[in-house]
Amino acid sequence: RRRRRSAADIAVEIHYSDGFKNIRHEKNGANDDRSLTDLCLRLFERANYRRNRIRSVIIHARKLRPYAKQLDLFAPQEKEFNNLQKAVDQIRERFGADSIRSAAMINRGKPKAA
Repeated sequence: RRRRRSAADIAVEIHYSDGFKNIRHEKNGANDDRSLTDLCLRLFERANYRRNRIRSVIIHARKLRPYAKQLDLFAPQEKEFNNLQKAVDQIRERFGADSIRSAAMINRGKPKAA
């Protein structure tokens, strides 16, 4: 669960239809949806440089550790963001993981209008 653990090392592994595979990984300190999604997309873009069809994409979260947050005296908007993240987690626990998504995730992958 996000509230208890934070992913220290995220890896994105891409398998292509011709048998080739490519892996990119990076250290991560945050554990909120936005940070993890941005990191995974950035790693995917770095790993996917071939023009072959992709067979599978695997995301690994390694070296899980307890999440301990130090309060910041001068970051009131971070507190609001954390409250929002807690509310989203509660909705997902009650109604399922796909019950609520960010608008960025809904429109991702759709072609842009010309």
